[in-house]
Amino acid sequence: MPNYLQQPSLTQSRDLKSLVENRTTYSHNQFELNVFETHLKAHEVELQFQDFVFTSMFRGKKVMHLEGKGAFDYLPGESVIIAPGEKMVIDFPEACEENPTQCLAIEIGDDLISKTADLLNEKFNKPQACGDWSLDMKIHHLLNGEDLANALNRLVHLSVNEQAKLKDALLDLAMQEMIIRLMQTQARSLLIRDYKRSSVSNPMSAAVDYLSQHLTESIAMKDIAAKACMSRAKFFAKFKEMYGETPARFLQRLRLEKARQLLLNTEASISEVAMSCGFENLSHFTTAFKKETGQTPGQYRKVDWAS
Repeated sequence: MPNYLQQPSLTQSRDLKSLVENRTTYSHNQFELNVFETHLKAHEVELQFQDFVFTSMFRGKKVMHLEGKGAFDYLPGESVIIAPGEKMVIDFPEACEENPTQCLAIEIGDDLISKTADLLNEKFNKPQACGDWSLDMKIHHLLNGEDLANALNRLVHLSVNEQAKLKDALLDLAMQEMIIRLMQTQARSLLIRDYKRSSVSNPMSAAVDYLSQHLTESIAMKDIAAKACMSRAKFFAKFKEMYGETPARFLQRLRLEKARQLLLNTEASISEVAMSCGFENLSHFTTAFKKETGQTPGQYRKVDWAS
């Protein structure tokens, strides 16, 4: 499964102010962290913030409607970013007392985002043709990577549990890390989406283009690095630094994405899907797929075809 967040305790029923989007707020001088819970099926619930908002699901399912972006399911292991003033319209098709939704929403001022981006651009420039580090509002629906999930878990833990005098300083550092990890996650998503178009000018895209064409093969790191015109060690370090995960983890992500498409759009057996996506055996494929999606390949195919 995509990296899930550590779920905070649910609010006791006697303490709920509302069964729909009950809100618990933790304020800080540079941001506000909110935990929303819904314990009742509901539709077309509107929510809006003045500043930029980063959201991530703890549990349950929402259907999000954002202007000009269409409706989409929003599930644990995923995050969504919301532009300042953008209105969210949210459905809760499965929420109930036994199966509530719980979502994190962090409202962040533009000054903190700009300051973090400036620091990152000063210390670590993106490769040529990739532009400067910034938050891209066009990449709004994301799968959490391990580093982003870990940064969010630290931020929530500090906000909810930390009592020390150093709390504000620790929260400032944790928020800065979260923003950086979010930028890395967006960069990784952009790389997956646009590698064909930028493979000539961007060495990382050239490496991903090579990976995509050899998914069924055993790929040596030195061969991938050669496509980026780097040594193995330099390529590994640059890739992890820029995208927040190792090339090997990224390769597995590409293979699992191809597997999802084959399960949804073909009648190939699960064994055939595993082999055509470069997995050594069915057991390895099933284990990796369930870790990524929370379902076995058979469960994923059945649920999605049924829907």
